[in-house]
Amino acid sequence: MTLFPSARIIAIAATQLLFGCAIAGSNQTTDPTREQLADPNSGYALLYSIVSVQKNSDKILIIRKVSPDVTALTKEISDLAGDLDTQLKQLAKDDPSIKLDAVVLPTIENRQRESAALERAKQFLAITGKPFERLLLLTESGVLTTERHLTRVMGDEEKNPQRKIFWKNAQQQFDQIYAKLRALLESQYFTQ
Repeated sequence: MTLFPSARIIAIAATQLLFGCAIAGSNQTTDPTREQLADPNSGYALLYSIVSVQKNSDKILIIRKVSPDVTALTKEISDLAGDLDTQLKQLAKDDPSIKLDAVVLPTIENRQRESAALERAKQFLAITGKPFERLLLLTESGVLTTERHLTRVMGDEEKNPQRKIFWKNAQQQFDQIYAKLRALLESQYFTQ
């Protein structure tokens, strides 16, 4: 499929919106300190780095037509990420010790994520139809797995009762969407 230059730019931008969580924080100039790595608040920064990009994941639907089931699931993921983005900003506003822009990943990890995101962008540009949908769902599966486990760990670590509820609710929502995604993958994109 040949894309006009403007369509290629839109495709790359949409792909980075969807998978930017893989390169979130790549503009950092130093590696995190031991204290930063040990700080449980780094979980807030990690989740924020994912959902602040993932909230725009439905923008990929502008450049690719997908089935109604994939559209609905993609929008659900985007909406949840947008809700969590808003909630995280409010938590940080209420408690200045929560730094959503904290440096939490080593530089090499950020470079590895950037490399993976660029490779995935190229893959997305090369396919359409069912193969595109399957790759989209598999990619979202990976992101959701990260989010599910991050929220589970943070729910266990958080000492503040109100914020513990935030993490437990987020985990439950990610688990529910992940279950829907797996069911969709298994029923429509893999043979039994």
